[in-house]
Amino acid sequence: PAFLLRIALRNESYPALDEIRNVHVPKLIVHSPDDEFVPYGMSRQLYDAAPEPKRFCDLSGGHNEPALELKSYRQAIAALVTEALQWAASRATK
Repeated sequence: PAFLLRIALRNESYPALDEIRNVHVPKLIVHSPDDEFVPYGMSRQLYDAAPEPKRFCDLSGGHNEPALELKSYRQAIAALVTEALQWAASRATK
């Protein structure tokens, strides 16, 4: 299975780094260094390429472990929702 995943990833184009540069709304990038499938460095590159406003949330656990059980994840989601509402309100008054 890991061999097939490497083949699939090598043959696909993922333009996320190019696309994220054009996303100017609040965004949250979430990843775990323990992920067995997606390299953690990819999420850090995505975060670095993203314009503000942005947040990063480090998780713990593997690729398929439930993140909703993590307090840090729930807090990051709540902060994103608050920031997105404030961002939208600030644009509505312009």
